[in-house]
Amino acid sequence: MKVYMDEAGYTGEDLINPAQPIFTLASTILDNDECQAIYRDVFRGVKAKELKHVALARKSSGQQRVIDFLKAIRDRQDKIGVYITHKKFVLITLLVDWWVEPSMHRHGFDLYNRGGHIALSNLSYVVLHNVGSPSFSRELLQKFQAMMRERTPELYHEFWEFVRTSHAVAHPLVKEVLGYFIVGEMDLGIAHLRSLPQRALDIAMTVAATSLQNWRAKHEGPFEIIHDKSSGMAKEKWLWDQLVSSEQEPAVLGLGDHQWIFPANVTSTTFEDSKNTLQLQFADLLAGCMARFIASRIDKSRRCDYTDKLEEAGIPYLAIGGI
Repeated sequence: MKVYMDEAGYTGEDLINPAQPIFTLASTILDNDECQAIYRDVFRGVKAKELKHVALARKSSGQQRVIDFLKAIRDRQDKIGVYITHKKFVLITLLVDWWVEPSMHRHGFDLYNRGGHIALSNLSYVVLHNVGSPSFSRELLQKFQAMMRERTPELYHEFWEFVRTSHAVAHPLVKEVLGYFIVGEMDLGIAHLRSLPQRALDIAMTVAATSLQNWRAKHEGPFEIIHDKSSGMAKEKWLWDQLVSSEQEPAVLGLGDHQWIFPANVTSTTFEDSKNTLQLQFADLLAGCMARFIASRIDKSRRCDYTDKLEEAGIPYLAIGGI
């Protein structure tokens, strides 16, 4: 079975980028005949050599093509879907994953048991953003991101000093959340920062692997993965090959609907030019319009007639999961 993937809103480790707050990855198992039929019905007469959401969405005529595309595929939810990440929230989850969970683990407490890490991430985001303020949570996460990317002593001390100073004058609920982070830093120290893997904030691989698991749960496989060669994942193919290696020991990891099955039953992964593959072009369209739709729902200033029509066309039903 061939699984085609493409993404939108990829900014590497810059997860606080205000211009692109959402990262999406669309994947599909549509076959060539289905794609050709959809193209004839929806995109006949399009002069561009390649279908790209960023290009079509510039004009009302192109937007209508995208709307018609969504209507054509909304009954094919078993063959197409999008994984969504809100990048600012992802930074909170990474703060919990890299600084709270390891400290708790040292002391015999499994934060991942029963999804405790999810609960703490949700609590932290809501409290810091709402009880604190959007500007406070943004500054906190900007400093965290800078520390995690650059790994310098100066940025390390700048971030943690900001956390401690804020803790001293914060609302009790904010103080409680920041306390988790402070205890983690006191326990782990700067040596922990230096020990973390490079590109620890880059979520492209995680999202691709999670999207694959969506298909792994529905179909036995084996799977051939075809990804756009210009994607962020192409830069880290060596890591992807390790994740999907047939030499992985059999295991089921995670809880409930958030499970990874190993080995992933992937026989090959290739990176192709999307100009030659309709499935990759369709994935680009879906990833792009989903990113724009979700952004319009977390920021009312981005809402417009086009994003409302995306909702009417059924785009929410094409989501297969998210962070």
